[in-house]
Amino acid sequence: MAFVRIMVLIWADMLATYVTWIMQKYLTDVWDVGFTRAAGIMNVYTGLSKTVPLFLFLFVDCGMDNFWILLVSSIAFSTGLGFLSMSTPPVLHKLTHTCSDYQPNCIGHTQKALLYTGLVLTAVGVSGHIVSLVAFALDQLQRKPVDDNANYDRPQNLIGHPVRLAQMILNQGKTDADSSTALVPPASVTEYRRQQPTNTLEENLSKLQFQPLEAMLKLVNSQKERNGGTIKDWRVWGIMFVLIVAAGVLIGLPYIKPWKLRFGIPAICTLVATLAFSLCAHKYEDSKLGAVIRLRTQSEERQVLIRMLPIWITCIICGVVTSIGNTYFVEQANHMNYQVGILKFPDSILLMLYAAAKKFFKWVYDCVSNCLERAGRKKYAPAFGIALATIFSALSCVIAAIVETQRIHVIRNHGLSDKPDEEIPMTVFILVPQFLLLGGMDSFYENSVTPFLNDQSPPSMKRYLIYLSPGLSGLGIIGSVLSVYVVGEISKKGGKTSWFQHDLNNSRLDYYYWVLAGLSTANLIWYVVMAILFPFPYRQPVSRDTQADGTGKSGPNEGQNINGTVISFFKANEGIL
Repeated sequence: MAFVRIMVLIWADMLATYVTWIMQKYLTDVWDVGFTRAAGIMNVYTGLSKTVPLFLFLFVDCGMDNFWILLVSSIAFSTGLGFLSMSTPPVLHKLTHTCSDYQPNCIGHTQKALLYTGLVLTAVGVSGHIVSLVAFALDQLQRKPVDDNANYDRPQNLIGHPVRLAQMILNQGKTDADSSTALVPPASVTEYRRQQPTNTLEENLSKLQFQPLEAMLKLVNSQKERNGGTIKDWRVWGIMFVLIVAAGVLIGLPYIKPWKLRFGIPAICTLVATLAFSLCAHKYEDSKLGAVIRLRTQSEERQVLIRMLPIWITCIICGVVTSIGNTYFVEQANHMNYQVGILKFPDSILLMLYAAAKKFFKWVYDCVSNCLERAGRKKYAPAFGIALATIFSALSCVIAAIVETQRIHVIRNHGLSDKPDEEIPMTVFILVPQFLLLGGMDSFYENSVTPFLNDQSPPSMKRYLIYLSPGLSGLGIIGSVLSVYVVGEISKKGGKTSWFQHDLNNSRLDYYYWVLAGLSTANLIWYVVMAILFPFPYRQPVSRDTQADGTGKSGPNEGQNINGTVISFFKANEGIL
């Protein structure tokens, strides 16, 4: 039951994704904030949610328990979403002596303070969940006993295994006579499974660190395999309840009109999840403490870091393009037609298509990686993925510029330039290609950068790479605020009208998209040139023991071929055992 109480915390992550998706529309429609300023606010929030995890991980790495990081971040999550709901005019209008309408003149200083504070707290909540949610759930599952009665009803099949195992060990011992480590067999198969190394599982989960739902479902599947292919009925019903509630809320929220309920329902769900998690704290096992990393900056490692700076620049520019997804793309979709025939789709349809594109292109990247692995060239997969990310970023900006030019023509032909609140006679699904390409860019980036940095980075940095690559993207997202300001200032030189006006209908966002397309093209050329001039040495992945001690030396268990034989033996006979 403890795992279900942990998994219920994904309500906060799923609902916060939708809340931040519609925040751009809320700021421009209700607050009457200029679309560039609204985009700047949301880009700072998104950038913080990607950079703060690296700093929170430092606390975990210095010994702070994952439980406390998770508890504090969950409280910040529920408080932040609550503040966002309270920032809407109808909630506190009696206390602040303001009107209760969703109009700009009903927004006072109190509402502004609540909104900005709520966004900061929500960013802290997202960051804390990224660092500790999956790690804490994995730790709790590892400490639970394996079901000894699961699929062990055929003991006669185990009779021949000790002899086969002994033969494998003796044969291995002949080829590795210098090995000084003796084999201590586990007391039983069940005891051995409790001692199974989880490096592979942790590496797979690390790739999903920023996708909590997929990571938690993978944990459920791993626990099912650990228990011999079975899982308790009550846990299945609990997991189904968590997913059904989250899906139901996400489906229903777009059809709710009052903004106080759009923000308030996620706040209530997050509060319930936080209470369910915290009230049963006594049932959780003590979480593992992080091992302190001693960063070493030897001469060779400093040279590697310096040579990686050009790739960091590539990552930051990709972050600049990522920033337009939940800001300017969403603003383009505002007031477009969501109806197809008799069906009217919710405003979250583009978010779902974007998420589906990310999953599809992740599958594409995995296929490419597997093909390269069969050809003995797997080390080139991350570099190839980064190149694809830069190509997709340029294509997304080009398509977005063409669509925006067409949208401006429709607005002018129908005389809607001075009517920003009127519906535009143009289907919203014309924006689908740019969302799909942006999803491809983000997918290739997320799946390529961390493995690339892991191959090239010094051992002392490897544990931080999960958070470094999103952090670089976060810097680019925050830096996009500066890019908009610089482009706006340059565009109005010589007495010309700035490309960025108060509302989107009178702006030339298509010109800015062309600038980003040129920047992405230059980024691709930069990446290719740097890859040719400064080829990176391929490093074999370092074990977690090596990462933990911060050195490049082999850990005490590395190279022990006898123990490796035992693991291979049990994996080969897992279906029987």
